[in-house]
Amino acid sequence: MPDILFDLDSHMIGNPAFLRELRWIAAQMRADSSKRLLVRGHSDRMGSPEYKRALSQRRAAMVQGFLVAHGAPADRVYIEAASDSDPADPGNNPVAWAKNSRVQMLWR
Repeated sequence: MPDILFDLDSHMIGNPAFLRELRWIAAQMRADSSKRLLVRGHSDRMGSPEYKRALSQRRAAMVQGFLVAHGAPADRVYIEAASDSDPADPGNNPVAWAKNSRVQMLWR
């Protein structure tokens, strides 16, 4: 599944393509009771450790809330705040920051 990307310093899902992807994932979860999903929120390198953790938590919670609102069973959608500990791009520049402002979804 592709990562859900966020604007810098935001936890709002703005891209309609990501919303379509999340609706599809929610439908998959409704159709298959064995599916479980880990939603991992990430942040870029900017900000204090506390801020980055809270932002990545808000991102994961936003995706979880959207999935549940569209029919995914809440007890099968888990969230985790990874902060900046697992970057998609280890660079410290605007391109890397944009790639790292994301939510990663993993079937379990």
